[in-house]
Amino acid sequence: MIVLESALVSAAGTLAVNGGAGGSGSTNNNNSAGAPGQDAQITATRAIGGVGGGGGNGGLGGAGATLVGTQGGDDSTDAGGGGGGSAGFVVVASTNPTLAGTISPAATVVAR
Repeated sequence: MIVLESALVSAAGTLAVNGGAGGSGSTNNNNSAGAPGQDAQITATRAIGGVGGGGGNGGLGGAGATLVGTQGGDDSTDAGGGGGGSAGFVVVASTNPTLAGTISPAATVVAR
Protein backbone atom coordinates (compact mmCIF):
# COMPACT_ATOMS: atom_id res chain seq x y z
CA MET A 1 0.00 0.00 0.00
CA ILE A 2 1.21 3.47 -0.87
CA VAL A 3 -0.39 6.42 0.91
CA LEU A 4 0.52 10.02 0.03
CA GLU A 5 -1.04 12.72 2.17
CA SER A 6 -0.43 16.43 1.82
CA ALA A 7 -2.22 19.60 0.77
CA LEU A 8 -0.31 19.37 -2.52
CA VAL A 9 0.74 16.00 -3.96
CA SER A 10 2.64 15.80 -7.23
CA ALA A 11 3.68 12.42 -8.61
CA ALA A 12 5.27 12.21 -12.06
CA GLY A 13 7.15 8.91 -11.87
CA THR A 14 5.98 5.41 -11.05
CA LEU A 15 3.80 4.32 -8.13
CA ALA A 16 3.27 0.56 -8.31
CA VAL A 17 1.93 -1.94 -5.78
CA ASN A 18 1.40 -4.90 -8.07
CA GLY A 19 1.24 -8.58 -7.21
CA GLY A 20 3.94 -11.10 -8.03
CA ALA A 21 3.16 -14.22 -10.07
CA GLY A 22 2.86 -17.77 -8.78
CA GLY A 23 5.43 -20.47 -9.44
CA SER A 24 4.74 -23.59 -11.47
CA GLY A 25 4.25 -26.96 -9.82
CA SER A 26 6.84 -29.71 -9.73
CA THR A 27 6.52 -33.30 -10.92
CA ASN A 28 5.94 -36.04 -8.40
CA ASN A 29 7.97 -38.76 -10.10
CA ASN A 30 11.35 -37.27 -11.05
CA ASN A 31 11.89 -34.52 -8.47
CA SER A 32 11.84 -31.83 -11.15
CA ALA A 33 11.44 -28.43 -9.48
CA GLY A 34 8.83 -25.95 -10.60
CA ALA A 35 9.83 -22.60 -12.10
CA PRO A 36 9.39 -19.35 -10.16
CA GLY A 37 6.95 -16.71 -11.33
CA GLN A 38 8.04 -13.16 -12.10
CA ASP A 39 8.41 -10.55 -9.40
CA ALA A 40 5.81 -7.78 -9.39
CA GLN A 41 6.39 -5.34 -12.24
CA ILE A 42 6.99 -1.59 -11.90
CA THR A 43 4.63 -0.97 -14.80
CA ALA A 44 0.90 -1.61 -15.20
CA THR A 45 1.68 -5.04 -16.68
CA ARG A 46 0.85 -8.25 -14.85
CA ALA A 47 3.71 -10.51 -13.71
CA ILE A 48 3.87 -13.80 -15.65
CA GLY A 49 3.49 -17.11 -13.81
CA GLY A 50 6.18 -19.78 -13.85
CA VAL A 51 6.06 -22.39 -16.63
CA GLY A 52 7.75 -25.76 -16.65
CA GLY A 53 8.75 -28.30 -14.06
CA GLY A 54 6.07 -30.77 -15.08
CA GLY A 55 3.19 -29.44 -12.95
CA GLY A 56 0.59 -26.74 -13.48
CA ASN A 57 1.62 -23.25 -14.53
CA GLY A 58 1.73 -20.39 -12.05
CA GLY A 59 -0.94 -17.71 -11.99
CA LEU A 60 -0.57 -14.10 -13.15
CA GLY A 61 -0.01 -11.32 -10.63
CA GLY A 62 -2.53 -8.50 -10.25
CA ALA A 63 -1.72 -5.11 -11.86
CA GLY A 64 -3.31 -2.19 -13.65
CA ALA A 65 -7.08 -2.55 -13.96
CA THR A 66 -6.98 -6.23 -12.90
CA LEU A 67 -6.40 -6.22 -9.15
CA VAL A 68 -6.75 -9.93 -8.44
CA GLY A 69 -4.08 -12.48 -9.33
CA THR A 70 -5.18 -15.59 -11.18
CA GLN A 71 -5.37 -19.13 -9.87
CA GLY A 72 -2.46 -21.45 -10.62
CA GLY A 73 -3.01 -24.21 -13.15
CA ASP A 74 -4.27 -27.64 -12.11
CA ASP A 75 -2.41 -30.81 -12.97
CA SER A 76 -4.01 -34.25 -12.67
CA THR A 77 -0.80 -36.13 -11.83
CA ASP A 78 1.68 -33.56 -10.50
CA ALA A 79 1.65 -30.47 -8.30
CA GLY A 80 -0.56 -27.55 -9.25
CA GLY A 81 0.89 -24.10 -9.84
CA GLY A 82 0.77 -21.35 -7.24
CA GLY A 83 -1.68 -18.50 -7.52
CA GLY A 84 -0.59 -14.98 -8.40
CA GLY A 85 -0.63 -12.25 -5.78
CA SER A 86 -3.20 -9.49 -5.81
CA ALA A 87 -2.28 -5.84 -6.31
CA GLY A 88 -2.28 -3.45 -3.37
CA PHE A 89 -3.66 0.07 -3.11
CA VAL A 90 -2.48 3.58 -3.95
CA VAL A 91 -4.26 6.24 -1.88
CA VAL A 92 -3.72 9.97 -2.32
CA ALA A 93 -5.23 12.31 0.28
CA SER A 94 -4.88 15.84 -1.06
CA THR A 95 -6.85 18.94 -1.95
CA ASN A 96 -4.90 19.42 -5.15
CA PRO A 97 -3.19 16.26 -6.47
CA THR A 98 -1.26 16.18 -9.74
CA LEU A 99 -0.79 12.58 -10.81
CA ALA A 100 1.08 11.62 -13.97
CA GLY A 101 3.31 8.76 -15.04
CA THR A 102 2.52 5.14 -14.23
CA ILE A 103 0.21 4.43 -11.30
CA SER A 104 -0.74 0.78 -10.86
CA PRO A 105 -3.35 0.08 -9.80
CA ALA A 106 -5.15 3.39 -10.28
CA ALA A 107 -5.01 5.73 -7.29
CA THR A 108 -7.94 6.37 -5.01
CA VAL A 109 -8.04 10.12 -4.40
CA VAL A 110 -9.54 11.31 -1.14
CA ALA A 111 -10.29 15.02 -0.67
CA ARG A 112 -8.41 16.37 2.29
